[in-house]
Amino acid sequence: MTEQKFTRCAIYTRKSCEDGLEQEFNSLDAQRLAGENFVASQIHENWRLISKHYDDGGFSGGNMNRPALKELFEDIKSGLIDMVSSTKSIDYLARCLIFQRL
Repeated sequence: MTEQKFTRCAIYTRKSCEDGLEQEFNSLDAQRLAGENFVASQIHENWRLISKHYDDGGFSGGNMNRPALKELFEDIKSGLIDMVSSTKSIDYLARCLIFQRL
């Protein structure tokens, strides 16, 4: 029997200001839910969501000094993540950043 390979998926969420983050269900929660639903829709492609959260509330996209983003990049470099889901375009992760293979 062949062992099935899964694509380990992480979700990154960010909100540039802290307004509203105190709400029981906030923008980061909504982004995460959308990401979870997207990853679940790819189960036929063997995508699996990892349990770790990467959430940066109150950080601008122009600021690369974001705790969750740094942790996400480290986990990618360590081989713990195969795919990242974000509800926005690639520039949502970081403004004016050229992505290179990590």
